[in-house]
Amino acid sequence: MGIFAITLIVCSASLAMAGIPDATQCDSNRFEGGVKAILLVVPGAAADHPFDTAVAIGNPYPAPQVFIDATIQVTIRDGLGVVIVNYPFEDIWLECPAGTNPPGDTDTHIGLAACTGGATADFSTDVAGYTEFKNPPFAGGQSYGQTRVVVNGNGLSNTVDVSYNSPDLDGDGVVNLIDLQAFTADYFDVGVYHYRSDLFFDSIINLIDLPEMSQYYGSMCP
Repeated sequence: MGIFAITLIVCSASLAMAGIPDATQCDSNRFEGGVKAILLVVPGAAADHPFDTAVAIGNPYPAPQVFIDATIQVTIRDGLGVVIVNYPFEDIWLECPAGTNPPGDTDTHIGLAACTGGATADFSTDVAGYTEFKNPPFAGGQSYGQTRVVVNGNGLSNTVDVSYNSPDLDGDGVVNLIDLQAFTADYFDVGVYHYRSDLFFDSIINLIDLPEMSQYYGSMCP
């Protein structure tokens, strides 16, 4: 094969990779590292917990909650390692499966159950290929696992230590009587920890969790 043909093949391969996100070249990280961050998520427009108000789990009431800026920062690159400018935010989203359970919890979790378009990036990538997740997600469900950024259907190689909980306990996109009944059952299950109903994130199910349930009752995906 001639040098010209080889050069042509190499150039064609390079052009094919240019401008197309490569999950192995992209980066994701949490703005503030350290302990596990838990974010309360709500389906629909009532969501008012951005990522920079995530909480460290396990500070029993009346101890104040410890807030963590868990903003997820993302840089999108192609197969050549070149940043991609103006990559659409709609094609960058978060997934978080059920993962492992916290200590003492034996419930089956359903993972982060996002509304349609409810867990996409805040904006299309800038001139540095950068975007982020700071705005409140529209979602329900619960997960104690790790969050993965997904770009055009391909998950990035690394995960970010952010987990989720929601008054939408069953993750069906609405906070309703079914969720309240489940919360009530967990509340009266004395001596047993249920992460899904720990909405204050203090490792205890008590009356402190109830305001989060009542405040968002009726919230639903658009």
